[in-house]
Amino acid sequence: MATPVDELKNGAEELDAVLRAWETGQTPENEWGHFYGRWLEGVKDRGWTRRDVYNLIHTISSNTNGFADRVREQLMEYEDGLTGMCSPGDIERFPGDARGGAFVDYVRSRQWL
Repeated sequence: MATPVDELKNGAEELDAVLRAWETGQTPENEWGHFYGRWLEGVKDRGWTRRDVYNLIHTISSNTNGFADRVREQLMEYEDGLTGMCSPGDIERFPGDARGGAFVDYVRSRQWL
């Protein structure tokens, strides 16, 4: 089921605010992961799919004019956790994901795209 456009817009604006706060030093460096994690859990709870989050993260990290390099680099690491290009234990889980080896195969196959 597709996430409603208004919800995608709201989630994108929320992530933009989190990223801007980190980029400008309003969020301490050691707390960045906490704020991103809280955003991610919030959008998952509101029905976002792996595809929704990946598309937003990929769009932001690919935009060379949007954020500083360190922000885009961090987003690319989170993108790896969404696509499975990391160790199996670091792959981000979403509601309804398969369990066990089927989960890793599913994520790395990118069938969810």
